[in-house]
Amino acid sequence: MHKCFLKPFLFDKIKSQIGSLGECTCALVEASLNVSRLVLETRKSGLETQEKKDGTPVSNADKLAQDIILEKISTLGEKFSHVGIVSEELPPLPPAFQYGDFWLIDPLDGTKGFIIGKKEFCTNIALLKDGKPILGVVAVPAFSSIYFASQGKGAWKINAQTSSLKQIHCQKLTRDSLSEKGLRILSSSRHNSRRNLKQHLQKNRNNPKIAFIHEIGSAVKILKIAEGHADYYYQPGATMAWDIAAPQIILEEAGGAIRTLDGQCLSYGKNNWKNTIFEVLGTSEKIFD
Repeated sequence: MHKCFLKPFLFDKIKSQIGSLGECTCALVEASLNVSRLVLETRKSGLETQEKKDGTPVSNADKLAQDIILEKISTLGEKFSHVGIVSEELPPLPPAFQYGDFWLIDPLDGTKGFIIGKKEFCTNIALLKDGKPILGVVAVPAFSSIYFASQGKGAWKINAQTSSLKQIHCQKLTRDSLSEKGLRILSSSRHNSRRNLKQHLQKNRNNPKIAFIHEIGSAVKILKIAEGHADYYYQPGATMAWDIAAPQIILEEAGGAIRTLDGQCLSYGKNNWKNTIFEVLGTSEKIFD
């Protein structure tokens, strides 16, 4: 097993910031760091891939990452022994988990990009209660970063190279900043994403001024907004619950929001685990007419 090398004082800081879920958060941070090291080593030498039934790729790194996460969750003790587990690479999926506590895990979000050598991939771990995320940990291995948040405790970023910890915030988007500076937008690199984005903004959001549109893969887009590097992301296509739950609470604790097109918060545990169309915003306030 690959071992975690963050300095001990950092775990003390995490516990002091997160409170009752501090021990659990430290365990998941440790697992995420070990996953980060392992998947990068696997990509460098020994990567194996295959195609799943739905046509999407999966690698041995996905499965190894999942094993590390599940092993760590199994050590969390009696408090978490009743918590169900839903993970992308752990079939068969249960039909629903709308009530009670459960884990949502994506061992490697952005597998396509990971396989071809891109940096924008991540590991997502979320703890949910009654369909809402209450704890999220997301590792971005290629940038030596781990993000985490717990309900009411803020959003945080670890630099694993320096063993440093800082709180992160959205650069709050307002109607004034939108009209003056324009919308800083992140988009998927998928075919037609930019066209779909512009059509949506013109049709549904009064065609706002645009500062830039940058294409980024995986849930890293949501983290960038949580850090204040961008304002907006539109997701027109299908995503799964495990893609979004962990970065969602990080974004919310940083001051942002994920909303369906009718203004509702995303919730999880529904049949088939698919998300509806949504927008990611660097504010929880209404900025579009």
